[in-house]
Parts: sequence; C-alpha cells; structure tokens
Amino acid sequence: MRRVLVAVACLGVSTSLAAQDPVHFPPAGAIAIRVMSEVPAIQASTGFLLRTVVGATGSISFAEFEDGAGAALHHHTREQVNVGIDGVMEMAEGTHTEPLPVGAAVITPANVRHSIRNRSGSKRLSVEFHTIRRPDLTPLRIRPAVPYPVSPEPVAIADDQRLVAQLDTPGQPAGVPRTVHGETCSVGWRRLAPGAAPADLVPASNGIEVFVYVAEGEADLAAAGLSARVRAGTLILIPGSQQHVTLKAAGDTSVALVEFRPAR
Repeated sequence: MRRVLVAVACLGVSTSLAAQDPVHFPPAGAIAIRVMSEVPAIQASTGFLLRTVVGATGSISFAEFEDGAGAALHHHTREQVNVGIDGVMEMAEGTHTEPLPVGAAVITPANVRHSIRNRSGSKRLSVEFHTIRRPDLTPLRIRPAVPYPVSPEPVAIADDQRLVAQLDTPGQPAGVPRTVHGETCSVGWRRLAPGAAPADLVPASNGIEVFVYVAEGEADLAAAGLSARVRAGTLILIPGSQQHVTLKAAGDTSVALVEFRPAR
C-alpha cells in the first residue's frame, strides 16, 4: 500500500509540474508562440528527436531525423498527420511506402500501421500532429498506463491506396489554403505573397483549436491585444475561443504556413 501511495504522489507532482510548464503546456485561452527548435526534446529512438507542444485538444511535434532514423511501425485508434518540412521522408502506410516531400501531408487513418523514416543521406525535418493530447512526448514523460488506445489488429489498406497528398503546388492561389480532411481533423498548406493583404486564419470563433506552423519566410501576426513577428520554425497555437488572427508576409519572400485543426 505504501508503494502505491508513493506512486500516486509522484504522479500528482509530475502532473502539477506539467500544468506549470508553459513551454510544453501553454496556458489555455491565449495565443501561444513557440520557436520549435528551442522546445526541449526527447529522444524517441536513435537519431530521432521530438519537440512537443501540447494544446487543449491536440499536440504538435517537431521531428528531427538523422540519416537512417525513424519510428517503428505502429497503429492506434486515432488519426495522425505528418507533414514534410525539409527534404524527402519515407512514410510506411500499411504494407507499402510513399515519399513525403516538402509541402506534402498524410493523414493516416485510425488503426492503419504506419511509420516515418529518413533514408535521404542527411538530416531531415518533419512536423507531426496528434488528434489527442500527448504529454508522454514531453521531457516530463507523464505517461498514462496506455499512452493512446491500440486496437488488437491493424486495419489493412490496399497497396495501391496512396495517402500522401502534395499540398504546396505551383499555381496555388496566394492566401488560399489547400486542405485535406480526415475523419477527425484537417491539415492545410497556405502561401502568403509579399505585399498582399493579411490573411485571416480564424475569421470566426468556432471552438476549434488551430495549430499553425510557419514553414517558410517571416510574417507579422496581429490579433486582439497581440502583435508579433514570426519566422520559419515557429508554432502559433490559437485557442478555440479566438477569432480574427491575421498574418501578413514581411519582407519580399512568400510565407508558407501549415495549418492543423483537430475535431471540436
């Protein structure tokens, strides 16, 4: 009984620390800005680092892969999103693999076996979105008994079923996101042209949390009571209560944004 009490006490302390850690767990109700390369990392496996920020309804991980590094094949009862940020990654989906280049995204359906790996010959980067909160991916390593639900058997998909979608394409209208939708989330890629009018990322408050990752360029952010210059590698976490958050390209180069919205 004493050991059980000690374990419960330790869990309570860890949970309290997590609640007070604004780097990985931004305060609810306000826009949070994080430079992802400065967020403390965990080593998920050899040569594979994850830097994670946990929102109210989902999480984002900035992933760094040395050559040959990657995740083991796994499956879970929720969707997961991966986006190519630098170079070409390799996504395993079911029994086949697909390239994940810059500006491409994949929403892996629930219970489909998947993994990501770098076989490019040099270090590569990607962004990973989770449709649940993942405190187990922070250095505090707050782990429930099961970090996420797992079904007994994975769901098979056809070898010719391609899940990777190229979102950043030539001729895409500036300021308009190209978006793919899953069952419980969506991911989009938007380019802001230099000199163009600001883009309103959240025209109305609809209760949906929005994760915006600046993939390229730099921009000026404006919202009620907030203005900031954000650059490539920055996360903007917008709570579901917020509206009218605008970004305008700064300088003479375009800005690329990755926008992830988990289900309400």
